Parts: sequence; C-alpha cells; structure tokens
Amino acid sequence: MEQLNDNHLQDLKASGLSDETIKVSRCHSVSQGVAKDIVGFDIGCAALAFPYHHAKPNGFPEFTRLKPDVPYQPSGWTKAAKYLSPKKSKNRLYIPPNIDCSVLQNPTADLLITEGEKKALKSIQEGFPCIAVAGVWNWRSKDESGDSRPIEDLDRVLWKKRTVFICFDSDAVTNPNVMDAESALATELCSRGALVKVIRLPEGTNKIGLDDFLTKYGADEFRKLQKAAQTPVFEGTGWRPWWYVSEKNSKRTFKPGVLADVLAETIGSLDRWEKWAVQGFPINFAKARLRSITGGASIIGLPPKKWTQRKGYFIIVPRRCPNVKEESSDRIR
Repeated sequence: MEQLNDNHLQDLKASGLSDETIKVSRCHSVSQGVAKDIVGFDIGCAALAFPYHHAKPNGFPEFTRLKPDVPYQPSGWTKAAKYLSPKKSKNRLYIPPNIDCSVLQNPTADLLITEGEKKALKSIQEGFPCIAVAGVWNWRSKDESGDSRPIEDLDRVLWKKRTVFICFDSDAVTNPNVMDAESALATELCSRGALVKVIRLPEGTNKIGLDDFLTKYGADEFRKLQKAAQTPVFEGTGWRPWWYVSEKNSKRTFKPGVLADVLAETIGSLDRWEKWAVQGFPINFAKARLRSITGGASIIGLPPKKWTQRKGYFIIVPRRCPNVKEESSDRIR
C-alpha cells in the first residue's frame, strides 16, 4: 500500500474501500511541497492524491488529482474547491485500476458513470463496472480555441449498443446544474450509440453519493435502483423522448420506450436535423407501432399532418408536446 496519512486512510475507508482496493488504487498522501509540484501552485496544505494510471498512453501526460486537507479557496473565489487538478490541464476520465479494462471494449457489458474517483473504486469493488468524471461537467474540456468539447478519453470506451447508467449524487433532481450536466452527458453518449439510463439515489436529509449508498445499503439494494433506472431528459428538450435503439437488432431500428431526442427546440432546426442524420438517430417509423410515453399520450393513428419528413427521415410530433413549433404545410407529408 502506498504511504497514507491516517486522515487520508480514514477518508478512503469512509467510502467503503477495502484494503485491497486502496492498495490497487495507489492513492497516496503528498506533502504541501509535492502538492505544489503536481498542481502547479501552492495549496497551503498536504493532500490525498488520486493518480490516473491510464493517463500515459496515446501521448497523454501524467495526471493526478488532489484532495487538499483544507478545501482550497483563494481570494476572490466564492466557493472552496474540495478537489484540484493540475493547472492548465484538460479534464480526464477516471478509469479505475481495479476495473477489468476489457469491459471498456465490450459493449455487452453494462457500464456506470459517476462523479468522483472514490465512488468508481467502490462501485467496481462491489461488482459494478464503473468509470468516473471529476465533476458533472468534466467530461468536457476547452480546446485550443476555447470551445468546450467532449474529452478525448471518452473515445477509450466502445459506447455503441452499450447500456450505460449515469449515477450522480442524490441531489441531482434538485440541483439545476447537475440536471443540465446529466442531460448533456446523456445526449452525448446517446449520440455515440449508447442506451442511456439514469439511476436516482434516494434523497434524504444529507446528500449521498454512489459510494455512500453502496456502503450503507449494499449491492443488492443498488441492483434494485439499477432495475428501476429512468430514461434521461435529453439536452435542449426538457422532456423525455420516446424510442431507443433496439438491443436485439444491430440495425438502426427502434422499439417502444425512449428515443434520442430528435426534435430539438423546433422542428425547423435544419442544423439539428443534419446532426442527427450524421449520428444515425433520425428514424423511419412503422406508424402502427408508435406510442409516446410523454405525458402518457398515444401517437398511434396520428393524422398525416403530424408526420414531418426531412431528407427521407420521419419525425413524429406528439400531442401536447411543449415548445414545439409545427412546420408549414409544404414541409408536411
């Protein structure tokens, strides 16, 4: 086991991590001076270090995140940072060293995504393959031009036709920032062909994370939450789509349930249509098999004017769908 101060060891054990998991993680204590060398500035205290073991391949630099003994809050910051990354570094995906890496290229294996290294380590320890982002928005990073884009590490996972469960903290439904990040992540993974679901941890007096739940309630109770996982609300829509890619068919077919959002803000958004066309989500539907789960409204038997076509792809406009502007008649089939 790496050198760990008592407070750091207790921190890891509080997340339910076993001695073996802690050893494999190679988490270790660093002094104030070493912490400065890692992040590029003085954090004023010692810290617990989380090394990202996979960060060397493909030309990626070494990467280590720190949890300072005292949350870092320099002058002018409105909120203290509990974790710190190296200065000017891009965000990275945490692929825990206790995961079977073959899972990442095996789309038949379900995969969890959570926020935070300890939660991912605990999840794998309990038998649930899991990777982590450092923060709910940290699956994105700014490029050289300053634009925010999905991080390159996402390409290390084969997403197509994989069932993915997003599991953020229990306050997700009451925290708009977390909800927005969850929706955006779900949309991104769906665009890569994943079948995305969301696990809701129970709300209580105190916020809990994946590690807290597994430690308190165990793996069997978590499987129940996994079984009850919800369809995500996709980015830019505020409502749940209706269909998703069939797990039993390798072709682009769809079955009742939920769908990657193809409506966007308005049906007339040509750019959005083009995006979904490239990513494979626009759909050729069999009308008799359609059913909306949005607000419980059926869309079987909708009149032809409710069918819209763009470049050979059909989209269904559900009844009572909010914030949707219908196309003019010359664009209706």
